[in-house]
Amino acid sequence: MTIARDEPEAILEDLKSQPGKDIWLFGGGTLFRSLADAGLVDTVEVAVMPILLGGGIPLLPVPADPIQAYSYGAQGV
Repeated sequence: MTIARDEPEAILEDLKSQPGKDIWLFGGGTLFRSLADAGLVDTVEVAVMPILLGGGIPLLPVPADPIQAYSYGAQGV
């Protein structure tokens, strides 16, 4: 496991250049957006966790330009 606070794009580029399995990244919409803009996101798995009261972290920060996305199916609980 690697915990990174600075320059996520550079860290992810380095990890992707090494042999190994898939990389799972957990973070908010801002992190996802910066990595998607850099072309470093191959697959996105979105989990919805409903909140009774209050707000949450947006999936994509505003303003968000469109990205190329494909749906491979959905799974309910």
